[in-house]
Amino acid sequence: LWTIWSASSTVLLASNKHYRPSFALLVEALLTGALGLYLIPALGIRGAALSALIADVCVCAWVIPRLAARELGEDLTIVARQSLQALMAIVIPALACALSWHFFGSIVVRYALAFPLCLGVAVFFILIQLDHEEREILQRVLFRIRAAFQA
Repeated sequence: LWTIWSASSTVLLASNKHYRPSFALLVEALLTGALGLYLIPALGIRGAALSALIADVCVCAWVIPRLAARELGEDLTIVARQSLQALMAIVIPALACALSWHFFGSIVVRYALAFPLCLGVAVFFILIQLDHEEREILQRVLFRIRAAFQA
């Protein structure tokens, strides 16, 4: 969730529109603290994490992307769809890695097979989400890297 609103806040901060995101972060911090007063005694460190997650969902996870979409003149549903597509490039490989970690007991199998496989799945999902221009830039960068190693 943090990556969704953090990327959106970059747009706002770069265009010197920092007041509203700062206010949203302040509200989120206050909500996190208030929730922490109740959840930390009951759940310990997990209560702190849960407090931060709940506050993030209630405030910054939707307020800051909405502000960024408005600043860019974009529809929030388009921004949300693109963010969710990008999130899938992380969630699916992480889920695959967690499942393989659970089912493979051997540490050798985990690091020699499961980890590279999950990394490959992540790279695949990232690559299929690149648009034509981003793909061309990546190809140029990889070509320069390859040329530097061959020289």
